[in-house]
Amino acid sequence: PSAFDLPMLAVMWDKDKRKVPWKVQHTRCSCTLLQTLGLKVESSEGHVEHHALHDAIDQAKAVCKAFDLLKQKGIR
Repeated sequence: PSAFDLPMLAVMWDKDKRKVPWKVQHTRCSCTLLQTLGLKVESSEGHVEHHALHDAIDQAKAVCKAFDLLKQKGIR
């Protein structure tokens, strides 16, 4: 989840009197990872703009590509 989503989710959990199921120090943003490596999220064939599932799939593919690049560079 991005820095955009987490605050909205936290409000939802708070209104339901529940504790958020993550630790703040464990949150990460794929935008930072991709930007640092000079990568961008590419739209897959048939991608519908602002479709949550399509966006998530394309973002996951970009993150996998970023991890592959880090692995090639010897960074784990």
